Amino acid sequence: ENNNSPDKPIHQLVEDQVKKTPHNVAVVYEDQELTYQQLNENANQLAHYLKKLGVKPDTPVAIAIENSLEMLISLFAILKAGGAYVPLDPTHPQERLHFMLQDTNVPILLTQHSLKKMFQDYKGTIVFLDHEKSLFQQESKKNLCSHISSHNLAYVIYTSGSTGTPKGVMISHENLANYISYSQSTYCLSNGPSLFHSSIAFDLSITSLFLPFMVGNSIHILPQRFQIDSLGEIINTPNSHFGFLKVTPTHLKVLKGHVNSGLQHKQKICLVVGGENLLKDDVKGWLESVPRISIFNEYGPTEATVGSCVFKLEDHTILYSNSIPIGKPIFNTQVYILDEHLNPVPIGVRGEIYIGGQGLARGYLNRPDLTADKFIPNPFIQKGSKRNESLRLYRTGDLARYRDNSHIEFLGRSDDQVKIRGFRIECGEIESILNS
Repeated sequence: ENNNSPDKPIHQLVEDQVKKTPHNVAVVYEDQELTYQQLNENANQLAHYLKKLGVKPDTPVAIAIENSLEMLISLFAILKAGGAYVPLDPTHPQERLHFMLQDTNVPILLTQHSLKKMFQDYKGTIVFLDHEKSLFQQESKKNLCSHISSHNLAYVIYTSGSTGTPKGVMISHENLANYISYSQSTYCLSNGPSLFHSSIAFDLSITSLFLPFMVGNSIHILPQRFQIDSLGEIINTPNSHFGFLKVTPTHLKVLKGHVNSGLQHKQKICLVVGGENLLKDDVKGWLESVPRISIFNEYGPTEATVGSCVFKLEDHTILYSNSIPIGKPIFNTQVYILDEHLNPVPIGVRGEIYIGGQGLARGYLNRPDLTADKFIPNPFIQKGSKRNESLRLYRTGDLARYRDNSHIEFLGRSDDQVKIRGFRIECGEIESILNS
């Protein structure tokens, strides 16, 4: 299905929402909160400062900050200045973080003073947001004049590499806008806040971070010290109310013991599950215990911008196996299941998933060889065709088959890649570390 996604970058869509709901609470962290107007003004001040430091379209800017208000302000500031954010998780091995800084050649790193030792060998400009606020608090609070095109980069997220080297996936504003536009039209958002519990270095975070801002909702950021068990306690506290939660099946397994009748009287909840294969047992308790819940199974690799296929579960959904289908392609996305000769497979026959469309990444940063190997020319493009088809397809390595109802069922991997809490782990990267 084709649909016109917004032609504005994501931060400008948020600026539009600021005009509509300036006094709505945008973000909450522990006992702190910011309205839409306050978030926008804080981000503008930092963005003006970043532009003075030389940030322009496609400039990568690293961000290594624990979950906080400053994390969200920084992310929007980078986008407003025209840059592409490169999220670094401070809990990741130091060698991995150093590789990402070198690979992206980022000129600027936004971080906090407690992480100073971790980045003491970094040669670029470091801005310690908690100790150096005076550097940018005198800057203008007004929105910046933006000359960003839809093809400029929004972010670069690193995934595990089969050769032992992480690879940076380059996602454009067009890619991001298409996914968020689909999510806004499909996921049933109530007025309740979105619970943000993951790392921004994991693209599971994209949905929870950006989607609520499209409709004037708020984000409640949980401290990174909170484990998933703590999330279970939070969703069951009497005064807790949330409307949107994005998790992996592993999270659901841990939360299983926390789903009880206490959630029955809560407001409408939207639960989006992605990152791993979803099983019936993972969602059974939610469907039985929470009558006002909408559950969506979302499938998609980082290279196709978070989600490429979605399946909505209903309490009357007929499931023919223990595995929940991954559904059908989202807006402006083509999904093919092909054999080893790139021929479409019949219904019920296993094949590999290939993805095309507006969500397809630019490729891998500084890896033209790998980009050419994974992003292949679309063999189904007809000469002179005027259809909105992708010139490239991404070869996922994921196996699937069509069911009789045209929904797609995920069947695993064609290689030794594994998923742990939704994170892609290449066994080759582990082998490389063990051998070093």
